[in-house]
Amino acid sequence: DFDLRCANLEHIEEILELYVDEDEEIPNEDTLQFLKLHPSIQALKIENCGHNYIKRDQKAIAAILDFLAK
Repeated sequence: DFDLRCANLEHIEEILELYVDEDEEIPNEDTLQFLKLHPSIQALKIENCGHNYIKRDQKAIAAILDFLAK
């Protein structure tokens, strides 16, 4: 398993973290701990969407496109 809480993100300037409210793969507690350790990360919670469906969510797609356009 890869533990994001131990990730070294010093060399990365901007990160967008998308997470879902009903994730079957990654518990929200893990995501929230990760975000707490890295407060500069932009985060967006996608409602009513599971782990494997986020890639089809229009709000998620729009957020990614907006992030990449900056």
